[in-house]
Amino acid sequence: MRGGAYFTPPPPQVHHGWPPSGAPKELVDFYRDKARAMNRAAAEKKEQQPPQQQQHQGPLELHVYRDERLFGKDDIITGPDKQQMLYYLRFPVKFFSGRWDLSLRRGGPDGPEVAHIDKGTFGDSFDISFVNGPQIRCQRTGLISTKYLFQGQGGSAYYCWKSDGHFLSQMNYTLFREDDLELPKEQRRPLAHWRTSNFSFGKDGVLTINPEALNEVELILATALGIEERARERRNRNR
Repeated sequence: MRGGAYFTPPPPQVHHGWPPSGAPKELVDFYRDKARAMNRAAAEKKEQQPPQQQQHQGPLELHVYRDERLFGKDDIITGPDKQQMLYYLRFPVKFFSGRWDLSLRRGGPDGPEVAHIDKGTFGDSFDISFVNGPQIRCQRTGLISTKYLFQGQGGSAYYCWKSDGHFLSQMNYTLFREDDLELPKEQRRPLAHWRTSNFSFGKDGVLTINPEALNEVELILATALGIEERARERRNRNR
């Protein structure tokens, strides 16, 4: 105590000169414990982040494959190396039913669950329920061109998946902020793109997410998987 006021030491990360040499043992212990606690918190926060948010600064490319090891409709989602499994979509088969009850998991089929994707028997819209997070409605809109509208997890921005033209309405989609769709086409800023794989056996497609949308990776992935599944159902019905 100096002059009647308590001494408040600066945060341990300010500079490496703290604590100063010759400081009391109590001050040295204080900084040591603080630094350890901060390092643990930073490590835990990093582990909780999706892998691609930890590693990528440019566009993120995710490849979606059918899991050929199982009889069913499960998906494996890899990164750009097409090898490391980043996510896994469990898709229980329900015969004679149009309902979905999907489970998106991080790291593999037994990894921590990220969200449920649910759709009723009728209609194209579906719900995404994040574990310990919000429930988000992905609403089908549009008549001539297919559009899916949903709100970001922050609760402010609205996003829209828009089909790439009428003839590609069941194949390829581009994601925009909803208000960008009011601009001329050349001024719109694409946030992500889904491309269905036509001639690749066992592969559903490729999702590319631009850097400005990497804070919504798992929401964008969940919506893209749901839209592609609904488009596949329509394609199979029209064959």
